[in-house]
Parts: sequence; structure tokens; C-alpha cells
Amino acid sequence: KEQNGLLLYITSDQKMRYDRIRARQEKPDEFGISWEKFVEQDNAPPQISIRRIGETMADIIIENKGTVEEFEKRIRTFLKQYRLL
Repeated sequence: KEQNGLLLYITSDQKMRYDRIRARQEKPDEFGISWEKFVEQDNAPPQISIRRIGETMADIIIENKGTVEEFEKRIRTFLKQYRLL
């Protein structure tokens, strides 16, 4: 913000993020992760800090709660609104 930047926070429902991580399995610790383990990781101090910053300081919040196409549309709208596209 000090350099005329924007803070964009992208958020999604916890269950949806869990389902996406299980489907994606990009990182070794994501393979077969249980709901309990995911919730434990999601409630760790770094994640809580990220949410707190995003929810209280972000200039723009985009909810990623639908399809990839819907998310891309929201991102394009954001980019056009701020003349970044």
C-alpha cells in the first residue's frame, strides 16, 4: 500500500479447499490427507494470520467458490477494474 499497491485476498470455503487439495495432490503431504489433519493445518498460526490479514487489510476480496471458469471471470473483472489487463 505504501507503494500504491493493492492487497488482493482470495478465499474459499474450508471444505471446498479440502476437496480441491485431495483432488489435486500436488504436494507429497496432500496425498490422502485426512479431514482432521487438514483442519489442524488450516488452523495453524500461519494460516490464521493470513486469514486475519486478508479479512481485515485486503483492498479486494475474491471468493473462489465455484468453477474454474467462474473464478477466471472474477479475476478478469478485477484486472479490468484496476486497469491491469
